[in-house]
Amino acid sequence: MSTLRLVNETQASAASPIPFIASFEQDRPAGELVGTGGAGGVDIEGVVGVDHGALRIKPLVQPGWGRSAVTWGPFEPQCGLAASLLVLNGHNASENQDPWPSLPRFVLQWTRGTQVDAVLHRLRAVRRYGGRDQLSRRLLAWWHSRKAVAAGTTHVENLAAGFFGAAAPRDRCAGGPSFVVRSTGPTNGELQAGQRMLTALVESVQNIPMHLVVVLREEGALYAAASLPGVDGFGAMPYLRPLLIDPTPVPAPLFAGVHQAVLGQVGWGVDTRVLDVRVARPASLTNWFTTAQVADRPEGPPAEGRQAEAGGRWQHRRLGPRRTVAVLDAPQPSGLVHLRFRLSQAEQLAGVALRVSDADGWIVTVSGTGVAAERWSGGEVVDRHHAALPTAVAREHSLQVCDDGRQLSVIVDGAVALPAFDAGGASGNAVGVRLPDEVQLAPLVAFEAHPAALTLPADLQPATPPIPVATATVYDDDFRVPRVPVLDGTPRPDGPGLLGHRPVAEGGPVWEHTIGNTAFLLDGDGAVVQPVPSPTGGAKGKLAALVRAEEHRNAYTLPWPDPTSADAIVTLVAPGSGPGQGQRGRGGLVFRQDADHQLIVNTWIDDEYGGTSVSSFLRIGGFEDVYDAVWTNVGRRITYGHPYDLRVAFDGETYAVFVNDEPVLYRRISDIVPSAPPLRIERLGIVSNWEFGDDTGTRFLRFRASAGTHRGAPDAACNGQP
Repeated sequence: MSTLRLVNETQASAASPIPFIASFEQDRPAGELVGTGGAGGVDIEGVVGVDHGALRIKPLVQPGWGRSAVTWGPFEPQCGLAASLLVLNGHNASENQDPWPSLPRFVLQWTRGTQVDAVLHRLRAVRRYGGRDQLSRRLLAWWHSRKAVAAGTTHVENLAAGFFGAAAPRDRCAGGPSFVVRSTGPTNGELQAGQRMLTALVESVQNIPMHLVVVLREEGALYAAASLPGVDGFGAMPYLRPLLIDPTPVPAPLFAGVHQAVLGQVGWGVDTRVLDVRVARPASLTNWFTTAQVADRPEGPPAEGRQAEAGGRWQHRRLGPRRTVAVLDAPQPSGLVHLRFRLSQAEQLAGVALRVSDADGWIVTVSGTGVAAERWSGGEVVDRHHAALPTAVAREHSLQVCDDGRQLSVIVDGAVALPAFDAGGASGNAVGVRLPDEVQLAPLVAFEAHPAALTLPADLQPATPPIPVATATVYDDDFRVPRVPVLDGTPRPDGPGLLGHRPVAEGGPVWEHTIGNTAFLLDGDGAVVQPVPSPTGGAKGKLAALVRAEEHRNAYTLPWPDPTSADAIVTLVAPGSGPGQGQRGRGGLVFRQDADHQLIVNTWIDDEYGGTSVSSFLRIGGFEDVYDAVWTNVGRRITYGHPYDLRVAFDGETYAVFVNDEPVLYRRISDIVPSAPPLRIERLGIVSNWEFGDDTGTRFLRFRASAGTHRGAPDAACNGQP
């Protein structure tokens, strides 16, 4: 391990100039970034470096806050000062709660790997691999993890990014306004934000790039986030979704950066990549309402015709017999509505109105006893959600409503009061506040509504991570028609009735059984994986497995005309109809250069775990490190017996994985094996993989593949953004 490298905030007295953009053009070995070139932070184990145009943070041997962080600054807090970070966290499900396996089991698993190669072959090939970590360092990590679990010093919060209150933070964010990623096991991760108190913002965050932005205000900060088009809970880059306003005062000075506590789980891991870091203070954000499209600070209920500070004049509208609201006509749908009010009596209430048009809209109110969300239509309540919520009197409070266009959620004083619920129906753009009727209204302090799709100035906009974009269909096979005449009615290995040697289309190339010996059966309703024969048991069988390859993996491939890129989609059905039936699904896609170089992406569904995952396995120089597999826990996006689409867009270096059009996994080959060149795609096809168990009967319903792709920014419009 390297010696401690840090830059303490007391060592830097002058504020850093803005706008600021961190440079990742010059490669720096791990351990040689922090403390040089203006980068501060702490790097106790020497895990922070730069390569391939991005900052790299490797997994810690000894997890914990205050051990690997990189920061820039100091910056003097001012209204409108913003930190913009484009981050690809190693694993959003990273944690060290569970004990690693015993040392002999861990070493044996590393030695056997994915159990498709003879051990002697693996030991020869490992020298050509160039993976993320040496075995000796992993053994140290095994030792420290066992100690941490035994002592109860574990972590489920794994990453912080934003503004920190110290150059070398010793705790999560040192009191500064930051985003935090928390592992949630089967649903992968949760995005939170705040300072000392964190608010849960986005659930089931997948293993995808995150554009995280923190904008300072007169008091506190606003948090907004974006990702690839189609990612649930985020805006589609370059548009951001506003997620939270935290009115808590921020410390001074502040430092922008990334802080990692733990990466991976029980030996698995992949490096975190920071692609872009910017700090700026655009003039358009220096108002107290920063990114709001309508805002005002009325001293009482807004009068009809009053000129708001932003957004025109207030209008009074009646939604029901005793429900009147004052609204402003917003030019766009609002994604975050925020009201600050003072509650001096428990009987008082304050409320916001949103999606208002004519006699239709939602009203969300908070009183001293609870919070309620009601949809009014035609003069009556047609939908209602309520939660008891004791609210302290004689103080100022914050009410926020988040709206993603489908669901609403309500946050009171930084705590989620009403989790996300379906809120269809009302679709107007007018937003505002409730007016007093039969109840007493709490004094209002400030009202603001931020557009659902924020556009930030160029100073804060990183380049959108590229996704290979397909242009021309090459193959489309539904596996229903044998396309090969049955000569004698008897299925033969790789013959009629089986997938092998069957043309993908009339006059087209045939499917080749490239890996394994267990055939996929064509039954007229797809290609079905057949169970792999059980290996020889006992000590003799285990010894044999060490010297020979096992036939746990089966793949059928087709020749591919474009070695630089491919975009493939397979429609799958996991075996069985529900958990508890002993069924396992491992179906997916394979992109193959040759026998020693390939990428496999497969789904994993099993009774052993409460969720489902999508996993990727990389083979370089004839070696696969099972502990370098990159995966994401997709919850129940994939379930037994239900068809789903698995798509992989791959250009030999970057691959993006989608489940039913939602991006769930994004990586570059160089993120996993820095020394590996891009792969050439010579063949591609379908696979039943081994991943701690064999497939028991996945059904392939359709396979499609397109070529003529290029690396380009994804189209934000496909996520419903302007």
